[in-house]
Amino acid sequence: MISTIYTQANQYRVILEHGVEGGVGLAALNNIRLRSNQNTMVPLTILAKVEQSYGPLSINHLAQFPSATFSFNVAKGSSLEGAVNTCHRSCKTDPLTII
Repeated sequence: MISTIYTQANQYRVILEHGVEGGVGLAALNNIRLRSNQNTMVPLTILAKVEQSYGPLSINHLAQFPSATFSFNVAKGSSLEGAVNTCHRSCKTDPLTII
């Protein structure tokens, strides 16, 4: 993540991606050069603190709230209605259960 852009209603994470042809991992960032105000090329690591972390590239929302979508296959001979009812019952008894 490069930065977080804050607006009145949202936060947007800025994420940098690079191709593997320049190298793999954090060491590849040493190959990225930027033009300075003196018109010389300087490595990105001079200007930025570089650390590796993991995070989602996108977050699903329902209105303003984060949401999750899951899908499943129905066993042969079972109905979709029965599977959906089982999911609903499971969510009512234990909201943290994932089938």
